[in-house]
Amino acid sequence: MIRKAKEKEVILPGVRKLNSDLRERLDTKKGCTLFLFDVDYFGKINTNSGIEQGDRLIRNIERFLLEQGAGAYRVGGEEFAVLIDGIVGYSECERLKSIIQYEIHEKSGVKVTLSGGSIRHPGSEFGYDRRLANILYAAAEQLLITAKKQGRDKIVPFPSEPIRSQGIMNAMVKFYRELARINASKDEEEFTSIVGLPNSRAFEKTLDENARNYMGSIEPMSLLLLSPESMNEIAEQGGKEARDRFLVDIARILKDVVRASDYISHLDDDKFVILLEKVDARKARALAERLQKAIADRTDGTVSIGIYSGIPLDSARSLERAGEALSMALSGGGKNRIALVST
Repeated sequence: MIRKAKEKEVILPGVRKLNSDLRERLDTKKGCTLFLFDVDYFGKINTNSGIEQGDRLIRNIERFLLEQGAGAYRVGGEEFAVLIDGIVGYSECERLKSIIQYEIHEKSGVKVTLSGGSIRHPGSEFGYDRRLANILYAAAEQLLITAKKQGRDKIVPFPSEPIRSQGIMNAMVKFYRELARINASKDEEEFTSIVGLPNSRAFEKTLDENARNYMGSIEPMSLLLLSPESMNEIAEQGGKEARDRFLVDIARILKDVVRASDYISHLDDDKFVILLEKVDARKARALAERLQKAIADRTDGTVSIGIYSGIPLDSARSLERAGEALSMALSGGGKNRIALVST
C-alpha cells in the first residue's frame, strides 16, 4: 500500500541519488546488491493508528537505516532501497528485513511486516553499461510487486534460473531482454532515471511497431494518457524528492494494476501512457477508473486521463488523439477526470 500522509522532515536521499550511486558502481565495475522493500498495509496503519503514527514509523525506518551506515534511500511513500556493496544473498536481505521489523516494533510500538525484492549485479556477467542502473531498479521493483501479490511479508530475489512463478518469470524476461538490448546497442537510454519505465523514445518505437502489427486488423487498441495532478502542491509541501516519490508511487500502482502484456511508459513531460492491445473503449475506461481510484486512495494526488480507442492508422495520430482526450479532461473543470475519443 502506498502511503498517504503529510510530508515532513526527510532524512534519507531519494531515487535520484539511488540512480546516481548505482551508475557509480557500474562505472567503477563493482558488484552490488539492490534491495527494495516497503511496509505492508501501511494505509491501514494510518487509518487505525493515525497519520502521526505512520510518520513516526517512517522516520524510525529512516533513522535505523542511516545508523547502519548503509547506502539507504527513500524512493516512494513508504518504499525504501538499500544498495549493498558486493554480492549478498537472500539470507542477508531477510536478516535486514527481520531487524527492521523488530526496530519498528521497539520504537513505534507497532508490529508490521515488510515485503521486498532484491537483485544482484555479479559483475562482468551482466556487463557494466551504466544504462543497466535503470534496468536493475525496474527488475527489483517488479520483484517487490510480485512479493505483494504472493501474500506479503516476504522477499522475492531475482532467481539464477527459471522458476514457476509468472510474476518472477515476467521480471526475468524483461530484465534479460533489456540487458541484451543495451549490450548490443549504443543508442541513448530508453528508461527514465526516476521511475524505471521506458521513456518517450522507447514508447515511440513500440507504438510504431504496434501500428504496423495492426495493419489490416479489425480489433481495437487503446491508449491511456495520464496527467498527474497536485504536483505543485506536493513539491511545495515536501520538496523535489516528495514530487519524485509521487511519480514513483504512480508508476508502482500502474505496474501493479495493469496486465503484464500492457506497455507502460513515462513520457518526458511527466505524463504516463499505457498501450492496451485488443482492448476496446469500454474496457479502457473501466481500467482508467480503477487506476484513478487506486492513485487517489494510495497517494496524496490524483490523475486525469485521456483515452483514445480505435483501430490505429498512424502511431503519431493515435498519441495525438489521446492528447486531445486528455485536454478535454483537463479543461472540464475539477480534477480526477476522464475523457474518451475514438476513431
